[in-house]
Amino acid sequence: MGKTKKILSIFVILISLFTFNIDKVNAATGTITITSNKSQIVVGNTVIFTVTVTSPKEMVALQYDISYDKTIMTLTSGNTSDAPVFSGNGVKTQKYTFKFKAKKSGTATLKFNAVGATMVGSEEVKFSSKSKSIKVITQAQLEASYSKNNNLSSLGVTGYTLSPKFSPSVTNYTVNLPANTEKITITGKKADSSASIEGLGTKTVVDGTNTIKIKVTAENGSTKTYTINAIVEELNPITITIDDQEYTVIRKAKLLETPNSSFIESTTTINDESVPSLFNEKANMTLVGLKDIEGNIELYIYNNEENTYTKYNQYVLSGLTLYIEDKEIVGDFYPTEIVLNENNIKAYTKALDITYKYFYAINLENGIESIYRYEKDENTVQIYVEDQQETEPKPVPITEDNNEELYKLIIIGLLGFIFLTYIIILFNLIFNKKEKKKKQIQENKEETIIEEKEIVTEEEKEKLIKETEEEIQRIKEENETEEEITIEDIKPKKKTKKKNKKDK
Repeated sequence: MGKTKKILSIFVILISLFTFNIDKVNAATGTITITSNKSQIVVGNTVIFTVTVTSPKEMVALQYDISYDKTIMTLTSGNTSDAPVFSGNGVKTQKYTFKFKAKKSGTATLKFNAVGATMVGSEEVKFSSKSKSIKVITQAQLEASYSKNNNLSSLGVTGYTLSPKFSPSVTNYTVNLPANTEKITITGKKADSSASIEGLGTKTVVDGTNTIKIKVTAENGSTKTYTINAIVEELNPITITIDDQEYTVIRKAKLLETPNSSFIESTTTINDESVPSLFNEKANMTLVGLKDIEGNIELYIYNNEENTYTKYNQYVLSGLTLYIEDKEIVGDFYPTEIVLNENNIKAYTKALDITYKYFYAINLENGIESIYRYEKDENTVQIYVEDQQETEPKPVPITEDNNEELYKLIIIGLLGFIFLTYIIILFNLIFNKKEKKKKQIQENKEETIIEEKEIVTEEEKEKLIKETEEEIQRIKEENETEEEITIEDIKPKKKTKKKNKKDK
């Protein structure tokens, strides 16, 4: 009996374990993958993590949360946790994106944990947590990691031999080419794949020395330049010196590029030898080509009589093709400069006139030489007619040297004007006050005189009346007549009386 019971117990345990294993095998299991758009970022930049959750059956709900080092990264987009419910029949795949900004250097790790998911039919799906790490560095660390290798591993000229033999540390080479060589091919390889290279390929060469430069730039920005001096054999070269620089006269007409339609192909004589040239009949101008030691060809004006060379320039302004001369403009003009086609041109300006610049130029289409007036903002030019300007005032020129002095004079003038105005006003106030006082004294004096005159006149009047009455009475008594005595009879006596009184 005891033995039978023991067997039954073992059987129950086995059945239980088998049942458990069956459930475990039948449980749905999902997968999580995490990717990032960068494996390394610099502090201050951003990185995007993409999390993909995949289930063997449609999920109707999923709960998740994330964790990361907040001292290294800041979450700028996405939720740290969520429990979304999917509409319809559910989904088998769901994606989530999380955007972070790097705060300091270190290892940035994102961990995604799917807490639980429910499939159609209430069946659960299980997931394992997943994580992804990237490296965060500073700008200084990034630059320090850049490659400094700016060497070439090979360099050559197809069909010819460089001298000396190529070495990555040697930067100057020479190759000799036969006469009439016009093109060569430069080949080379960079020693570091992260570097860049310029200057390889097919190059045009002319008689004499042609300088070809090959520039290698390392990942960290440092550069190295290799130079090949390709020397094409030249028959009877003509060399000249201008400003201590040596040039070679171009002997092939096809190397001269016509600057405009006013020039035609021609020839001229230099050192008793005929060389190709370009000639403008209206301007009576001859151009020849000169090549410098680096192989650059430029046009120069050749004066056969004086055997001089002047660098040729031309500018198209307001539909005119002009050659600007280095020639002084006399009169009310002051030296300055203008920039045309990135070239500094000697010009002149008039006093206090910053709008226009003036220069001598030859119109290459008609050969007329004149002073031209140039306006920068509109980039226009026109012939300057001096006669039209004679009636204009000629103010003192303003230059950088006397601007400050002019400002001082203006300020002193204003202060002087203010002081003079103050003196005039003060003088007028004092003068008006004195005049007013003087007038008041005069008026008071006149009033006193008038009052005195009025008093004297009344006294004289009463006295005169009294004397007249006495005189009339006396006359009446003498004549013993009743004849009327009129005022006319006594007028002379009255006058005499007044006169006597006045004399008295």
